[in-house]
Amino acid sequence: MNRQLKFRVWDNNRFRHDDFFIQGGIVYENREFGGTKVLNVPVQQYTDFLDKNNCEIYEGDIINRAGFWRLVEHNGINFTTIDRKSVV
Repeated sequence: MNRQLKFRVWDNNRFRHDDFFIQGGIVYENREFGGTKVLNVPVQQYTDFLDKNNCEIYEGDIINRAGFWRLVEHNGINFTTIDRKSVV
């Protein structure tokens, strides 16, 4: 299985999927003119799963699973969910 590596960032206004790049663990904004700007934002990795509406699920998303709200996270090996109450 070839897993698709995709990332997104949240800049307090919107999710950004393709107008940034990561180098050395630092997130930079892609700008056609004027160089680059460092973004102080968390990076979320695509899980390779889709929700019931065919929307991509990313690390950090909150999903409803079997009637319980769960936070999607990466545990260092794979993606898992944790009880939303424990993150509040």
